[in-house]
Amino acid sequence: MARLVFLDAHTRDLYPQWTAKAKAVVGNLRLTAGRHGDDQLLNALIGELVTKSPEFAAWWADHRVQACAATEYAMRHPLVGDVVVHQQAMTPAHAAEQTLVVATSEPGSPSQAALDLLARATSWSARRAVRDRSAAPHRTGSGLRSAGRPPRPSTPCRPRRRRRPRRSRSRRCGRRTWRARP
Repeated sequence: MARLVFLDAHTRDLYPQWTAKAKAVVGNLRLTAGRHGDDQLLNALIGELVTKSPEFAAWWADHRVQACAATEYAMRHPLVGDVVVHQQAMTPAHAAEQTLVVATSEPGSPSQAALDLLARATSWSARRAVRDRSAAPHRTGSGLRSAGRPPRPSTPCRPRRRRRPRRSRSRRCGRRTWRARP
């Protein structure tokens, strides 16, 4: 999230109060860095943000720690317009290293109507993408195969049976006779 907020120009357009959102991300990132100071990936992310974003560098040097367990912010979505979202971050007692983030809107509000519209639009496009993907053949490790069938095993599961000659039915004088096909 921090990389998107600071390095993606499109994400800046999504938040009308981008400065407040960005400061909250910096404060939360500083809190995480304090808990996991020896994490190399986290340190690499912070280094990347300090060198590529002057705003991040200035706010990071401020040393403010901000735990944002619950907040409200506005978003400007390109499909459905302005949406006000209530965000809550919850940490389960049995797994202190995991955080569940839930975003909701007020029931009956225009934001809820916009989120419902967005959910319908994305679920339709997701169903279409799944349908298009399942209809098209795709490549697996053993080659090209149809999407609905499992790949054939490389070795047969059971020994092959000897084939019997094919027989065809013919009617002659009302009787059935069998003869071998050539």
